[in-house]
Amino acid sequence: MSKVTVNENVVVEATPDKAWALVGDFAGLVAWFPAVASSEVEGSGVGAIRHLSMPDGNQLTERQETRDEAGRSYEYVVIAGALPCTDYRSQLSVSPSGRGSRISWRAQFLPIPNAPVDAVAFISSVYRGGLDSAKKLLDGD
Repeated sequence: MSKVTVNENVVVEATPDKAWALVGDFAGLVAWFPAVASSEVEGSGVGAIRHLSMPDGNQLTERQETRDEAGRSYEYVVIAGALPCTDYRSQLSVSPSGRGSRISWRAQFLPIPNAPVDAVAFISSVYRGGLDSAKKLLDGD
């Protein structure tokens, strides 16, 4: 089986700098992402390790692989935890869009055959929930 890609985007009214201040904080995921109940981060920048606890008790451990402040993006990989996929690599980025900005979340991974949930639908739904939450916070809805 080959890798698949999930891309989710949202356009917000906030400037790229304001959007990046919210979603670009590797240690601050819990402030805007409802699928995470708590987050502990070891280190900072490239190589930082993020331990996430979900409301259902599941846990994920992620490592920041790249960080580009000027380009407003970072990449991370999952190094431990239960997902319906393997070889998971993701990028979160912010770019200008009209008078606001576009937040883009992209993942590449190998779905696990016969997993209890469809990996593409699951990742897409999780990203969509996070981006919708960020939009509410940034647009003041």
